[in-house]
Amino acid sequence: MGSDSQAGHTGGMSGTDPPALARGLAIRVARAKVAISVALAIVALAPSRADSQPLPEPRRAPLVFVAGTTGTKLAQISTGKLVWGKTMNLFRPRDRGYSLALPVVTETASHPQARFRPAGPLLDLRLLLWKKQIYGPFLAHFLGKGRKLGRFEATQPGADLFFFDYDWRLGVVDTALELAAELDELGSALGGSGTAPLAVDLICQSNAAKTCRYLVKYGALPLDRAEAGHSHPPAAYRIRKLILVGASNGGALRTLELMTRGRRYVALLGRKLSQEAFFSIRPLFTDLPIQRKDLFFDPTGKTIDIDLASPTSWIEYGWSVFASKPQRRLARARRPDLFGSRADRTAYLGAQLDRAARLQRLLANDAPDFGSTRYYHLENESVPTAERALLAESRGRWKVFFFDDRRVARNPDLKALAVSAGDGHATLGSQRALSPQEQAASAGSALVRGGHFEMIIEPAGLNALSSFLADPVP
Repeated sequence: MGSDSQAGHTGGMSGTDPPALARGLAIRVARAKVAISVALAIVALAPSRADSQPLPEPRRAPLVFVAGTTGTKLAQISTGKLVWGKTMNLFRPRDRGYSLALPVVTETASHPQARFRPAGPLLDLRLLLWKKQIYGPFLAHFLGKGRKLGRFEATQPGADLFFFDYDWRLGVVDTALELAAELDELGSALGGSGTAPLAVDLICQSNAAKTCRYLVKYGALPLDRAEAGHSHPPAAYRIRKLILVGASNGGALRTLELMTRGRRYVALLGRKLSQEAFFSIRPLFTDLPIQRKDLFFDPTGKTIDIDLASPTSWIEYGWSVFASKPQRRLARARRPDLFGSRADRTAYLGAQLDRAARLQRLLANDAPDFGSTRYYHLENESVPTAERALLAESRGRWKVFFFDDRRVARNPDLKALAVSAGDGHATLGSQRALSPQEQAASAGSALVRGGHFEMIIEPAGLNALSSFLADPVP
């Protein structure tokens, strides 16, 4: 058995039977042919070495954010010390805001000496355990979406999120020209040219909407050239999308309240910014609803026809620096370098109101060479907002009463005349006040809850912004 078993095993391995050998050889040849055919097919279908490299993703349009008034930090040029943007600026100095004021004297108002410089966006305010979010959630949201923060003055590779820092006390058109210059440099740095300008998306908040709308419609033109019908399309960039957040396009009566009463940003203990300080902040004049003549009513509810664009109205009704208390303070303060004489203040008021009226007319009308910018809107109608105001005499002086003042709030008929749906600053009608061509360019809107400022840091508002940016452009 041992020899038979050994012989069988040897025969199974080497084989001496010719038919069996032929069959085995045929099987091997067939398998080889199949393998070769498969290999050739794989080689034929495989991409070349160059084609196998992953295709670069299309560059995402840079996103530029323009904050509203007070949304940018200001620092002293000489020392670098913040004068606006840290928590203690809301408490001191107790100077009624004079240290923030711009000169209104005619000889220096056109070209004020620069004492401050923009020092970055205001992200939050902190005091011990207290913290108030400003633009921090906005920044965190877009960093979480893969954006990379950059700076205009030193563009880093891959940066596609920029905060436009500016002195918010200066005029709207001046700011628009400054933004145009920054975008032009950004476009050139990222390869934009006349034949292929860099596409840029803008998010503009509150009164900054007027800055961005002017830029879209008139480019880097001064006000008088825009009025003359000229156009100046940029060469290195184009504004692909313009997203307006809480825009007071039609003006806000709330601004008149600030200018006639001043404001504490922290109740009771906070630093009071006076009427005269707000009087010197130029973009506030462009935020007034000066195109309307039905803003005021008397105690019977009858409309009083008042021209808000006329300095005579301000003097007659004692608004802002023409009220008795500011006039007494200015007499005591002896600051001719800032507020000059009564004649200086009147001349400054007339110049600012005239400029504001001209700007609002330009924005309300269609512009030549409008381009293909798509408009989007983040709006709010959940907060009672001043629409009109009661104007009445009290102890021989005129006083303005808004919807939340007791004299109006206790009278349902008067309150109904004074209040409207909005975001607490601008009514919904003001938010939607655009020229015909801008309305035709509107591609989307979202109503969100939260106040005038809060809507841009609420999750619903941030998600709406991302949705607008993701909307395909034809």
